Amino acid sequence: MSAWAAANQKFRIPLGAVSSRVLKQVTRTNSIQGLPDGDYEVLQFQTSFANKSGATEIVFLAHETAGWKVALYGIQ
Repeated sequence: MSAWAAANQKFRIPLGAVSSRVLKQVTRTNSIQGLPDGDYEVLQFQTSFANKSGATEIVFLAHETAGWKVALYGIQ
């Protein structure tokens, strides 16, 4: 398991299974605080988990030579 996946388990597992997830917004940008300038997409999902409804998941994708890769993930 990658370090990224292991770190996210600490806050993701207690939320339980996903009961619904709807893509709300996609934004393209070249700059994200804490990351080097590059080609990014920010995906926002309205998500309900078994133990938390009405959450917003944010996935930051970075474009690399081999394709798109998750750079950051968060839940609000």
